Amino acid sequence: MAMFTEAQAQNSKLENTQKIVVDDEFIGFRAQISGSDGYGYSIRIDNLAADATVAAIKNEVIAHFTGSVNYQLPVSIPTVVVSNEFTSSNGDTLG
Repeated sequence: MAMFTEAQAQNSKLENTQKIVVDDEFIGFRAQISGSDGYGYSIRIDNLAADATVAAIKNEVIAHFTGSVNYQLPVSIPTVVVSNEFTSSNGDTLG
């Protein structure tokens, strides 16, 4: 089962595209997508060349959304709790 139909995938929006380069070696792209379902998606694309066009990236995202091999059940969103600790030591010198 695919995540989206072709029409749903085409109605999703490309919000940001990042080129990933590590130690001067091109690794791939990361596309931030606003899905037509109202959710945000981050998709790594590692099968295109460094000089790929935005059209090629969009096509890869559509293929990802409409391919059944990429379907994943939604995961529950974790609850993150951050608290300040040792507040009585704030402003103390380190030595």
